[in-house]
Formats: sequence, C-alpha cells, structure tokens
Amino acid sequence: MKKANYIPSLALALFIAGCASTFHPSNLSAVKEGMSRDQVVQVLGEPDYVDIQDGAVCLVYSYRSDYNPTSAGAVPFYDEDSERVFKDLNNRRIFEDEEYVVVLDDNKVSRCDKR
Repeated sequence: MKKANYIPSLALALFIAGCASTFHPSNLSAVKEGMSRDQVVQVLGEPDYVDIQDGAVCLVYSYRSDYNPTSAGAVPFYDEDSERVFKDLNNRRIFEDEEYVVVLDDNKVSRCDKR
C-alpha cells in the first residue's frame, strides 16, 4: 500500500508542470494574419496579459533570454531602447526581458511584433 502514497504528489507535480508557459519567440513564425485568438493560443499558449490599444486586442507574451556575458563586471541597467536588462553578478549571467505582442482586429490577427 505504500506505493500509492506518491500518486497525489505526482499528479500535483504534473499539473503544475502543465501550467508552465512554453512561449518562445521562434513560435511567432507560426502565427499568420487572419488567425483567430483561439488559434493563436493553440500555437503560443495563453498570453501573460491582454491589453487594449486603439480598439485592438493585444495578446502580450513575455520571454526572458538568458546567456553568459563576455565581461565579468555585470550590473543591472536599461539599454538604449529603455528595455530592462538584468545582469546577475552571482551567476555571471545576463537576463533580458522581452515582450512580444499579437494584435487582433475583429478577433483576427492583424500583426505580431516585438515591443
């Protein structure tokens, strides 16, 4: 009977893992003009948040790129485009937060861009 004790924990772990975002910017190439919101969500997953701009619905996806810096003295800063770039001194790694938006007009994709 002891073997059955791990089943609820395993089920919870699988549920939590299934909720994790799998968005990657390379998936944007599969989003085509005229697709519906449901089709976009099938390809990219649920957006991080939804914004309304000039009557259009904007599905916003976030992506954190991660790479090793070339220099040892990494510090937090904003780049010239006012994008937040975070450099972790402990791991000597750089994390850059990027946002991508899929714009829907009349519930159909009209464009997708990096913000």
